[in-house]
Amino acid sequence: MAAATPLRAQTNPALPFGLQPTVEADLISTALPASAPSTPLNSRSAETAAKASGPYTPLALPCSINVACSEGSGHSDAIKATVKILRGGEACSGVLLNNTAQDGTPYILTARHCGNPSVGETVNWTFQFHYKSSTCADPANTPVAYSLTGATVVATQGGIADFALLELSQPIPEEYDVVFAGWSRKDSPASSSVVIGHPSKDIMKITLEDDPLVDAVDSWVATFDHGTIESGSSGAPLFKGNAQVIGHVRSAVSIDYNACSGPEGDDNAATILFPKFGYIWNQGGLAAFLDPEGTNQMSLSAVDGETVLPVELTSFDAQIDGPDVLLRWETASETNNAGFEIQSKSGEPDLENGEWEGLDFVEGYGTTLETKTYQYRVEDLDPGRYTFRLKQIDYDGTFEYHPEVEVLIEVPAGYYLSAAYPNPFNPQAQFRLSVARRQQVLVEVYNALGQRVAHLFEGTLEADVARAFTIDGSDLQSGLYLYRVVGETFSESRSVLLVK
Repeated sequence: MAAATPLRAQTNPALPFGLQPTVEADLISTALPASAPSTPLNSRSAETAAKASGPYTPLALPCSINVACSEGSGHSDAIKATVKILRGGEACSGVLLNNTAQDGTPYILTARHCGNPSVGETVNWTFQFHYKSSTCADPANTPVAYSLTGATVVATQGGIADFALLELSQPIPEEYDVVFAGWSRKDSPASSSVVIGHPSKDIMKITLEDDPLVDAVDSWVATFDHGTIESGSSGAPLFKGNAQVIGHVRSAVSIDYNACSGPEGDDNAATILFPKFGYIWNQGGLAAFLDPEGTNQMSLSAVDGETVLPVELTSFDAQIDGPDVLLRWETASETNNAGFEIQSKSGEPDLENGEWEGLDFVEGYGTTLETKTYQYRVEDLDPGRYTFRLKQIDYDGTFEYHPEVEVLIEVPAGYYLSAAYPNPFNPQAQFRLSVARRQQVLVEVYNALGQRVAHLFEGTLEADVARAFTIDGSDLQSGLYLYRVVGETFSESRSVLLVK
């Protein structure tokens, strides 16, 4: 089969890159070798870059299709997942991908020949979201896009795979309203598909293939029916359905930069090679990043940015230190995290075993991709069972409860009798009693003359359960009182002062 001709200079100065098609679209077939020579869709020069503000100048061919047109209907999630990538005076396209943890880690997939980065390299590229027209018509002024700068290359490979997976240097703010695209590594051709990207560095465009993709072993091949593929389309995602990535733009087998030359005049006769998502998965170690849960699943659905967890809590534990409990927790990343409210409840039956009490608030780190460690000490707890949990609160007031931890503060020396609180008191004071083994207990209150003034309890106390008792001084005179506890193996009296 004839090879595609290389890019060469055009006589039209407005189109600095192009190629003359030597392979007719209808010659593309399943016999196409995966390694067939083809032409990378390199980005356009800085001189044709869209300005950051001011009047809008179209850069793509006139038959390119804005994503707000009817052709973009049903692809809203894919549109929100697509990004424009700026690196110096050049540009490519890319896509934000979901992972099986669905934790909002901002991974961007693009073509490796967009800069040829290496694994571990930090790139100062700018990633633009929503750089598009809000209507089907071109805008009067250059649209304003949401932008983030900086990323680290986590996986990449050249050759047929021609991909780079980057992790943005910061989480994507919620107000960006993004979607993390799904993906499929299944080896079955889609019956129809679309490409969404930024041809010729322009605002976001959609290109449609109405026919089934051609299977070329390690790549998909499509000859598009509507819209354009141009310089700057490299790395643009190939979607099936609404937002499931099955490949990305690698190179052109045939293309016409000079005209909208398709049968209906609404496309530029582009026949494009897309490395299969399943192929780059097997070749480039994507599983470590896109399947951190080790599910080995073949496909994943898209998820919007508001659904992913704002805080990825990796651990939460409690350590007993005498009568204290030290709470420790760690986060792998945080997005808009105002902080954590620490809550507790005891296992006491008289507290209805379900009332959570807020102990304190610990400030978060806002938005960060760095691991953060927290700790908080709960002091002077009475013996008994306690449950702790974290209430993570965003800046906008939304919150989420994280898993609970439970501890048992054991009873020392057979029993524990707390001091009364408050002391002095008026009109009530409370104290707690715990026993190490189940036994009969009598609890009474006496005045300074040794006269019994209150009978608080007589019955069985269960082991390791802190029981609260209340001294009511409403009908008592000011003075010193003793509360006396008598069990099968112990007895003790402690004083409390009533001041009216």
